This record gives sequence, C-alpha cells and structure tokens, in this order.
Amino acid sequence: MHENEPFFSAEASGPPAVAAPTPSASPLAHLSPRGLLKDLRKNIIWVLLCTGFGALGGLGMAWNMTPVYESRTVMIRHVKNTSTNASLYNEPEIRTILETVKLRENLETLKARLDLEAKPEDLFKQIEVKPGQRSDIIQILAQAKSPQLAADMAQTMSEIFQSSSAGLSQNVARRVYTFRLAQRKRFEERLQQAQQALNAFQKKHKIAFFEDSTRLLLEQIKQLELDLERAKIQQNRDKEAIASIDQKLQSRPENIRVTQTVRYRNRVRYQELESQLQALLKRYTAQNPKVIALQSQMDALAAEDSAGIPEEESYGMDPVVRELKIDQAERITAMDGHAKTLQQLSQQIKAQRSQLKTLAALENEVKNLQRHIDRENENLRENDYRLSESENDMEARISAFDILEPATPPEAPL
Repeated sequence: MHENEPFFSAEASGPPAVAAPTPSASPLAHLSPRGLLKDLRKNIIWVLLCTGFGALGGLGMAWNMTPVYESRTVMIRHVKNTSTNASLYNEPEIRTILETVKLRENLETLKARLDLEAKPEDLFKQIEVKPGQRSDIIQILAQAKSPQLAADMAQTMSEIFQSSSAGLSQNVARRVYTFRLAQRKRFEERLQQAQQALNAFQKKHKIAFFEDSTRLLLEQIKQLELDLERAKIQQNRDKEAIASIDQKLQSRPENIRVTQTVRYRNRVRYQELESQLQALLKRYTAQNPKVIALQSQMDALAAEDSAGIPEEESYGMDPVVRELKIDQAERITAMDGHAKTLQQLSQQIKAQRSQLKTLAALENEVKNLQRHIDRENENLRENDYRLSESENDMEARISAFDILEPATPPEAPL
C-alpha cells in the first residue's frame, strides 16, 4: 500500500476494520532549547516590556494592600454678631471657609512642622475637609500609613487653620477699627451740632427750664381761676341783695311825715351814720370808698347842724328807704366792679393758657432736640464699645474656630 492512500478503502467489502490505538504525542515534544533561544532573541523587547509592566503592577498592588489610617478633628465656629454693619464684617459662608483650610501655605506649614517628605499636592489629597451636620461645625480628616501620623496630621492641620483664620479675623478687626474710628469723629461732630441747636433754641426763646416755667404758669392760672370764682360768688350775692332791697322798697313808702326838728333829725341821722361807720371800719380801711362816702355824709350833717336851722315840721324821705337806696346804689356799683373784674380775670386766664400752649409747643421742640442729643450720645457710646471690641480683637489675634474634638490615633485602618 502506498503511504498516501487511506487506511481503508471504500470499495472493500464487508465492515471496515478498526485501527489499533496509538500512543498520543506530548505538546512540548516539538520544542527544543535551540528554538526557544532563537524565539527569545527575536522577541527580547516585548519580553522586557512585559516584565517591567508586571513589576509596576505588582508594586501598585502592594501599595494598595498597605493599610491606611484616618483620623479627624472636629472644630466649631463662633459666629460674630454682625447685626450692625453686616456689610462691614462680611462673615464668609462655611463652604467658603472650607476652601481656605487646604491652602498651599497651610500645607507647606504642615509639611515643615511634621517634617514630612510628601509634596503639598500629595498632602492635599491626604487631607479632607467636610462640613458637619450643623452649619457651625467642620471636620478635618487626614489619611496616613500609621495611626499616629494620621492623628498628628489632622491635629496639626487644625492648629494651622486656627492660626490662619485668626489672621483673617485680625484683618477684619483692623478694618472695623478704622471704620469705627472715622465713625467716632462723625458722631462727635453730629453731637456737637445737636447741642448747639438746643442752646440756640433756648437762647432765642429765653427759656432754659421749661418745667419751672410751666409749673409757674399753672399756679398762676389756678390762682386766677380761684379769683374768678370768688368774683362770681360775690356778684351773685350782690344780685340777691339787690333783689331783696327791691322787695323792701316796694313794701315801704318813699316819703313820710317828719315831726322832729331838722336838727334832731340830723342828730339821729348822724348817730346812725356813726354806727354804720364803726361797722364799716371793722371791715374796711379808712381809704375804702364806702368809708369815705359815709364820712362825707357825716361831715355834711355836722355842718348842717352847726348852722342852727330852726325846728320845723316837714315831710321827707323815709330814712330806711334812704338807707336801702344807698345800699342798692353801692351794690350796683359793686356789681359793675365785679363785671370788670370777671372780664379782666377771664382775659388773663385766656392769655396765660395761650402762653402755656405756646410753652408746651416750645417744650416739645426742646424734647425733640434733646432726643436728638440722646440718640447721638447713644450712637457714640455704641460706637465706642464696638471700637474697643475691634481693638481688642485686633490685638488678641483670636480665631473664630475652636477645636471641639481633638484628633486621636485610630484603632483600625480603613
């Protein structure tokens, strides 16, 4: 049989013969050391590249398998009261403050303090700043290969941030101090102007103490009102007396028969007038018009009696009627006097009330000027307080952040 012919022929009759099994050859049987060296020389560059990449991958896996520890520091922010001149203080938001923690200057300070070999860029990745659940809380987290280094990095970074934020607060305090110093001068000028306005107003109206002037006017008005009431009472009494006299005059005849001599009648009249004079002198002085009129009548009777007129029988006015008419005339004269007095008192009261009203308006204006002075004084006191506060902040260099929870070495890696 030829070597290229098949193991069996399709033309053969009967069932095909089964070939005997032969042992299988090894897959490396065709390789030889000489062939391997030849292939290695041909692909040496690819072999070296694969070896390098494999080494780098192994180092990376080894680094990732190194344990990393994380520690944190919790800080709290003390927000200043910026209700006054909020634009001047301009406290930044907490998210803005978070961006200032990992400044390059702070990272370089951290590297110098802890004598680290890492670059600031690497430290930037190892440190994380996060806000807390409250708006005034921040957390500074640091990752390192050892627990103590992680705690030192977090704690030191917090202290560095405290110092840098204190510098920012000091700059703000310096700006506030400059502003408050200028405000103080402005408030002093305004206070001086307000005081000058009050002095000029008081000098113009010649009234310095409104309370004393008001009290004096009120006392005068009260006294005038009392005098007015007394005059009205006396006027009513005179009216009643005149009405009573009219009734008496109507019940008596005006003229009666006189049987006594003139001289006797004059003496009787003189005695009556003398009794009336004594009664008047108990109530009035000798210069009173009633006393003078009565004295004139007595003098006239005395002169008539001394003339020696003979006795005669005559008719004349009833002495009682005469006295009633005299009393009536006096009452009417007094009524006229009371009417003038009432008119004068009413005018005086009206004038005093008008002056009191004017004084009240002036006093109100003075109070407004005084309130202006008080307001400027209060502004000056408030500004001085803020000025002293900013000066203390500027000298103290106090940070707005305190460490609420210091960093501690973690017990287990991430």
